[in-house]
Amino acid sequence: MNKYFFKVLLTKYADFKGRATRKEFFLFYLFSVLIVSLGLMINPFVFFLVSVIFLIPVLAIKARRLRDAGVSNFLCYFMPIATEIGFDLMGFFEGYQEIVPVYQWPGFIQNLFVIAFVLAGVAAICGIIQFCYIFKPSVVVPQNTKKVLSENSNV
Repeated sequence: MNKYFFKVLLTKYADFKGRATRKEFFLFYLFSVLIVSLGLMINPFVFFLVSVIFLIPVLAIKARRLRDAGVSNFLCYFMPIATEIGFDLMGFFEGYQEIVPVYQWPGFIQNLFVIAFVLAGVAAICGIIQFCYIFKPSVVVPQNTKKVLSENSNV
């Protein structure tokens, strides 16, 4: 398979610190989307289970990639969480709709569907913003930043 996929999945499973290159992000994300899509083809509940398993590594690599692109820490955590949860809930309800027709859903499931629909809208907006930042090149922070700042303060 892919060395980046296994590297991220096994060694950086929940590592939200550090940075991720564009290559590492895209190769891991490609293989995780393929595996989650296979879960969707099998069964909606398998899709939901696989999505939950991949939730933490995907959030971690998105946060690392956004940090590498120069995004603030708050947005590094908020945008991936909103995007993943919103799209996972919509995928779950789409699969549930295929098994049980909408008019037979219990009331609380219909309410959850509306909440998931709103979250998916927020997720779409956050996804567009993420998309713009993920393609940005890495922001390089010079190693001697503290030295330069201390020299300028003495002037």
